[in-house]
Amino acid sequence: MSEVRYKPFISFYVKHSGLFDRHIQPDYSVSECVDFLNQNGIKINWIDVYQNRSFDEKSMARITGQTFLLLSGAGKSGAAYTLPSEFETWYQFCDIYGLEYKKSYKKLLTIFNNL
Repeated sequence: MSEVRYKPFISFYVKHSGLFDRHIQPDYSVSECVDFLNQNGIKINWIDVYQNRSFDEKSMARITGQTFLLLSGAGKSGAAYTLPSEFETWYQFCDIYGLEYKKSYKKLLTIFNNL
């Protein structure tokens, strides 16, 4: 497997990353995981989940950046955390803040390849 699909990624990220343990139940369904992320400003497109699209490095950078903003107490603009205006991409945002989304994505691929 050289890719990860949205459904397993969302479930793994919410239930097993350790970032949200105090706020979720271990038996959350994928839908509950998506709802949790969306309610907390980490935008997950329901169409991507329903169609179980491939989860790519670009999505990893965005979710990593949005999670960083959530955990740092930054204010949301609207329903989701948006890329701050001084950055051109989520890649750039992650690089500037030292967020290792590439390493996380590669580790994620390794985990799913060994299941």
